[in-house]
Amino acid sequence: MVRRNSHIIGVVLVIALASSGYALYQYRQAKGAVLQKGVEILSLEDKKTLEQGETFTLYRLRPQSEDGERETNERGATTASKKLFFHTYEALWKPTPIRDVNVRSRILASIYRCIRDGDIAKSASCFNPRHAIHSQQGKRSVDIVLCFECGNGEIFVDDVKKDCAITDAPKALLDEALSH
Repeated sequence: MVRRNSHIIGVVLVIALASSGYALYQYRQAKGAVLQKGVEILSLEDKKTLEQGETFTLYRLRPQSEDGERETNERGATTASKKLFFHTYEALWKPTPIRDVNVRSRILASIYRCIRDGDIAKSASCFNPRHAIHSQQGKRSVDIVLCFECGNGEIFVDDVKKDCAITDAPKALLDEALSH
């Protein structure tokens, strides 16, 4: 009898721990952290910087040439030919600041969804990004570099990099915002 009760207690404990882990996952999702397969990609603080930052800027990045070469430089540095670089990727033209709160909200909702739904099993090993976002709030910055071709993204929070899988959900919206 004692042995049977201990098994029941063990099963109840396993179920309780599993449900509390799931409850924590749901709480973090509801509170706004962007998770991918249970791993936090964007924290609440990261989202606050993106949503409320003084700056919110889009970049169109130069894709690699046919031979796979890309001119690189340090983040934000310009060469003698006045080229602008964003995290070693050359920007094709001047950054596009987004001042309209509704446009910013639509872009971010799409970005959060593309990260949340990203699947590393479906992503390729290339990284040829064409889109990037920079947001600054005080001294804190969040940068997102996106490659819809391979389904991978790089997120930099104060220059600390995280990799993630993405979907192509925000591509059309970013292209539209960059065309204005």
